[in-house]
Amino acid sequence: MPSDTDRQAWRDIADHGALAHDWAVEVDAEAFARDLMRFHATVRCLEIVSEAARRLSEPARSDDLPWRAIMDSGNAYRHAYHQITPLRIRYTAIINLPVLIAAAEAALAS
Repeated sequence: MPSDTDRQAWRDIADHGALAHDWAVEVDAEAFARDLMRFHATVRCLEIVSEAARRLSEPARSDDLPWRAIMDSGNAYRHAYHQITPLRIRYTAIINLPVLIAAAEAALAS
């Protein structure tokens, strides 16, 4: 059973990951790029996912996920924001997040 800190981090990953994923899949790539509020809200959710991943204890992190990349992505969103494109954010939310969300849901169910 996860600790309270791990449980909260997993909950943040599941909840904010799902929001980012849903906002990205609701529209096509062109509409996502035009909708600055949707784009920035999705980036913010990805920042929260990244920070929550940092808060997970080492034992809580499974070996099958790229934790360093997940944790470091928040730095890119915050500090290299001028290089972050809507296409890349949408791809991350649609392609990469489902596996992480599933891991969070599995951890929360244990």
